[in-house]
Amino acid sequence: MLASKHTPWRRLQGISFGMYSAEELKKLSVKSITNPRYVDYLGNPSANGLYDLALGPADSKEVCATCVQDFNNCSGHLGHIDLPLTVYNPFLFDKLYLLLRGSCLSCHMLTCPRAAIYLLISQLRVLEVGALQAVYELERILSRFLEETGDPSAFEIQEELEEYTSKILQNNLLGSQGTHVKNVCESRSKLVAQFWKTHMAAKQCPHCKTGRSVVRKEHNSKLIITYPATVHKKSDQEGTELPEGVPEAPGIDKAQMGKRGYLTPSSAQEHLFAIWKNEDVH
Repeated sequence: MLASKHTPWRRLQGISFGMYSAEELKKLSVKSITNPRYVDYLGNPSANGLYDLALGPADSKEVCATCVQDFNNCSGHLGHIDLPLTVYNPFLFDKLYLLLRGSCLSCHMLTCPRAAIYLLISQLRVLEVGALQAVYELERILSRFLEETGDPSAFEIQEELEEYTSKILQNNLLGSQGTHVKNVCESRSKLVAQFWKTHMAAKQCPHCKTGRSVVRKEHNSKLIITYPATVHKKSDQEGTELPEGVPEAPGIDKAQMGKRGYLTPSSAQEHLFAIWKNEDVH
């Protein structure tokens, strides 16, 4: 018996989105764009410019230099530009701004409580299996644990939440399919948004006791930092090595105390790598 023509012969199991690395972009690229002029004086596409024929024909009279197809059959090809300096990624600029507001520029640590971090991680893990009720139960478990123990260590908090989280993950029935439910997606977004709003705006770093640096963004392309007037000695942090070619973030210099200035993309990059190292979030 033949299958119905409406029956799919392949089923999509899932889809994910990500960003290409610099190495992946260069592998996909067919041309390095180095010429600022896209056409010459005669109106023809300039070599190594944005209208280079290796990227595809610009009109019906031309042929692609890469696939040798005409305007109607060539889908176009990727090129790349090697930037001489580090720049902000416009798609991630808002997240960078929030991270800078919620971290210490002196000791390069997140300023939110450890309990809030472990709670959010546990809640996101149970949401991956669609356990919506477990999200609220984790909050009750943490609240009760903090009341009973007084001042527990970060390890004790993590251990308490992990015990309940492991049970939920082992007993779930939906598995990874639960993460696609609409209510789960909405709950995940609310949890992350609430975390940014509630826990990432401390007035003082709980680790090195340095005051908060005021961060302001301008036109979604510049970051202006007002540094605290006093900076306490940076606590020693141990962690994994930074990626090759990335210098260690220096912290706040004495000359910067109480002053305002621009935060360069390279300085922001060093700060983020230092957070990754110190927080050990691998």
